[in-house]
Amino acid sequence: MQVYYSGVPDERAWAIELFSRLLTCFVIEQTFFNDFKVRLELDPTLMRMRQEFEIHKEKLRPFLIKRLQDQRSRSIPNQEARTGHCRFYDQAR
Repeated sequence: MQVYYSGVPDERAWAIELFSRLLTCFVIEQTFFNDFKVRLELDPTLMRMRQEFEIHKEKLRPFLIKRLQDQRSRSIPNQEARTGHCRFYDQAR
């Protein structure tokens, strides 16, 4: 018996949706930050946290692309998997 804690049996769809939400939250946070930039830039802890988040977010992007490509190439051997092209990457840009 296999239990899906996320409620989604397709890990690829779940990862794409979760990363999409992460990007959406990033845009919301960036918009909020820009509205109050003059004041928020005075907080060094906040600035460090924002920088760390940006670094982790951009490290996660290629990791997910590679992992999802590997899963796809194991399950569906096709031209897209052999060429290294990933539609998820194009959609996330």
